Amino acid sequence: MKKVFSSLCVIALILVFVGCDINSPSSTSKVYNIGDVVELGGIKFKVYRTTTDHTELYLLAQNNIATTIFSDSDRPYDKQHDYHGSLVEGYVNKFVDSLEDRGYVIKSSGIPNIDDIYELGFKDSVTVSGLPYLYDDAPDFVKLEQNFWLSGYYRVDTYQWVYFDEKIDTKSCDEEYGVRPIIVIDSSELDKEPSTLPVDLFIKDIIQSDCAWTSEGGIHNPYDRFYFDCENMIFTNIFQSPELSMTEKYKMSFVDDHTIQIEGLMRGHDFPAQITIVSETKLRVRFINEKYNDGDYFLNKES
Repeated sequence: MKKVFSSLCVIALILVFVGCDINSPSSTSKVYNIGDVVELGGIKFKVYRTTTDHTELYLLAQNNIATTIFSDSDRPYDKQHDYHGSLVEGYVNKFVDSLEDRGYVIKSSGIPNIDDIYELGFKDSVTVSGLPYLYDDAPDFVKLEQNFWLSGYYRVDTYQWVYFDEKIDTKSCDEEYGVRPIIVIDSSELDKEPSTLPVDLFIKDIIQSDCAWTSEGGIHNPYDRFYFDCENMIFTNIFQSPELSMTEKYKMSFVDDHTIQIEGLMRGHDFPAQITIVSETKLRVRFINEKYNDGDYFLNKES
C-alpha cells in the first residue's frame, strides 16, 4: 500500500512540475482561432468568435446565401430595419432548417452585427461630411466581393447597415443586398457526420394516403388531426372532443417536389404557410409571413 501511495505522489509531482492541468479545456478541446475555416454539412464557415474554452463557436458563412431587400413594404414604417420578422431573417431560418434537417443542433442564428464588425477592425469615420465606416485593419475573412446586410440599430427606420464596397455604410431597406448568416454551435457539432437528406422523397408520395398527421411545436389552433386530400387539393384540420367537433378546410398547391403551400392554418385566419419534407414521417410548417413563425412547427405522421 505504501509503494502504491509513493508512486501516486511521484506522478502528481511530475504533473505539477511539467505544468499539466488535467482539467484544462485545452487538453480536451480543439483550439479554434478567429478566421479559421470549418465545415458543417459541406458548407464552409469562418470562425467569427469563440468562447475562451473553445467549446462554443460563432460561425460566419463563407459566402452569401441569397440576395434580397431587407424588409417587406407591408411592414410598419418603424419596423422596416428590424431583423426579426424581416425577409433577411426568413432566408437565415431556411438556411438553419437545412442544417437541422441534417442532424446538427444550431443554438442561435442571425447576421453579422455592426458592433461586432466594428470590433474586428473598422474605424469610426462618420463625420458631418457623412463618410461611412472605413477599413482600418479588418481581417480578410470579413471581406467579400459581394455586399451583405448587417444587423444593429440605425436612427432612420427605413435604412439599415450594409457591408458595401469594403466599408460599412447605410442603405435603404428596399435595396437588395446579400444575406450572410451567422450560427452559434457547440464545437462538438463539427465532429458529426451529417444525416442523409431526403433527396429521393417527394411530398406528393408522402401524403398520398388516408393517414392522419398530428401537430408538434405549437401551431396556434385547437386541431389535433390534419389530413391531405391530393385529388381535391384540400388540406383539412379536424378537432374532436366530447363537447365540440370542428373542421376547417384550406386549398393547397404543390410549389415543387418537396413543398406544399396551403392558404390557411390558424383557426379563423387565412395565414398562408408552406409545408416541406423532413422525413417520411415528419413535415415542417412555416408561415409565409415570418412574423407568425414563433418557432419550428412540425406535423408527425400517425403510425
